[in-house]
Amino acid sequence: MKQLICEMCGSTDLLKQDGVFVCQSCGTKYSVKEAKKMMIEGTVKVQGTVQVDNSEQVVNSLLKRAFMFLEEGDFDHATEYCNRVLDIEPECAKAYMGLFLADKKLKREQQISSFRYDIKKDKNFAKTMQFADDEYLKFLNGYLETINQSIIERNIAYENQQQEEQKKIEENKSDVVVVRNNITKIESFIAANNHYTIGLNIDGTVVNTGENFYGQCTVSKWSDIVAIAAGFSHTVGLKSDGTVVAIGNNEHGQCNVSEWNNIIAIAAGFSHTVGLKSDGTVVAVGKNDYEQCNVSKWSDIVSISARNSHTVGLKSDGTVVAVGRNDCEQCNVSKWSDIVSISAGGFHTVGLKSNGTVVAVGDNKRGQCDVSRWSNIVSVSAGAYYTVGLKSNGTVA
Repeated sequence: MKQLICEMCGSTDLLKQDGVFVCQSCGTKYSVKEAKKMMIEGTVKVQGTVQVDNSEQVVNSLLKRAFMFLEEGDFDHATEYCNRVLDIEPECAKAYMGLFLADKKLKREQQISSFRYDIKKDKNFAKTMQFADDEYLKFLNGYLETINQSIIERNIAYENQQQEEQKKIEENKSDVVVVRNNITKIESFIAANNHYTIGLNIDGTVVNTGENFYGQCTVSKWSDIVAIAAGFSHTVGLKSDGTVVAIGNNEHGQCNVSEWNNIIAIAAGFSHTVGLKSDGTVVAVGKNDYEQCNVSKWSDIVSISARNSHTVGLKSDGTVVAVGRNDCEQCNVSKWSDIVSISAGGFHTVGLKSNGTVVAVGDNKRGQCDVSRWSNIVSVSAGAYYTVGLKSNGTVA
């Protein structure tokens, strides 16, 4: 009687599948031609016990197939064959290496050197190191030395890059502060709103042009003014002695500033007026339907801005506070930091960071908050539905 026996493992359990014979024990495949050559006939009688150990041959065959699969990029079959090896030889270092390569989607061992992080903690690589013989261990340690050297070089390059970037940031921050201070002085000389414009002369007088329905442009007799602000239909002026004057629509008491003193900065919203005192506190008068005048508890403020129905304050630590209308989230500034300048728009708020970048929150239907890619900015200004940024080179974003 003829019988088919697997040359790899000695099993007689071979089945024909898809035109080839497959050993059900070790998975080795044979063509029909190869199977015919392997057929044996007859019965061998022996006395006692005969034990044939061909496990090493089977392991080598399975490993060869596994690494062939790796070369082909068939990582699933490579994993399967490596696991078959470990079923026979649980301490086979090459099998664990095959599992490591398959898991990392590598086709050959030499690619290990391209890693840029410590691989010793990987469970399959750790098993490879544990069961490797002395000769194989030398190769593995060579890979690790190459990886460690790459990590050291990468860390040095990263630290140098960080130092260069920090140096640029510090240099840029100094430039931003100097230019921004100069721009702030200029901004105090010009103010405009929907239908009129006012300007501050160098001698402390004020000029105007535009609609004067509420008398908001009747400022020709003002003197000793150091800063101006324009509301929707009222005008505010800061005098050199820290007092404030206002003229125009006073329907909501937005011009009731005659008792203010020790003021160092002013801002005007749609129908409210805000003043920053020398001690860092803030005062406000006018319409308060959205609580835009609820600033009495503010402290440590260094700059203010107001527009429509919300008020914004910049604190000395670079954080920002805001009150008032928030239906477009224009007051959601509590997470801002490292801010050096602020500007309140119609329904949005803009902040300039010390590194020259810009942040914005609020209504963005017209793209007025699309400022995340701006850089080298030294001054920002928010209008009703737009935002303008001045760059350090004098161009405008």
